[in-house]
Amino acid sequence: MINADYREYIQLTNMNSDLKESLLRNDRVPGFVNNLVRELKKCKSLKRETIKLAVYDLTQVFITQVERHATERIMSIAEGAKLQKEIDDKNEFQRQADEWSDKG
Repeated sequence: MINADYREYIQLTNMNSDLKESLLRNDRVPGFVNNLVRELKKCKSLKRETIKLAVYDLTQVFITQVERHATERIMSIAEGAKLQKEIDDKNEFQRQADEWSDKG
């Protein structure tokens, strides 16, 4: 039931198809869904519609966390590439300076 609500929310949400596919296959999904099941079982008096809305809301939180993690990872990779380029540029400048001084 909860897994179906999770998948339904992903399908109904307007987002990039690659992101949808990732959210359906993400390694963290089973743990997320299992945690939802465990926590919602504690609330036995909740109506079906309330459970569904809770799953939808918590799934949106999960999506936000996945997107933030991906953005942070991309930024980290980009920053690393930028730093590597700066190092490469300095090394190239030093190499050219060494060549020039050897010729002089």
